[in-house]
Amino acid sequence: MAAAATAAAWLLTGWPVGGLLAGLLSVGSERCMITRLEAVETWTPRLKDLVRTGHGLISGIVTSARTRP
Repeated sequence: MAAAATAAAWLLTGWPVGGLLAGLLSVGSERCMITRLEAVETWTPRLKDLVRTGHGLISGIVTSARTRP
């Protein structure tokens, strides 16, 4: 994805530096998305356990949000 962003920005603007910046921004946003997905992955089992023990869904979300990753 970063390579495609780099190539597209370079071809559209004609600036090699603009292409490199677009590629770097793409890599940074991918890392941010991966980090958020991993946090959701660790949070959902906790939410499931809270709901299983008798909390409602809304109550479980509020309770588990206090200790979110």
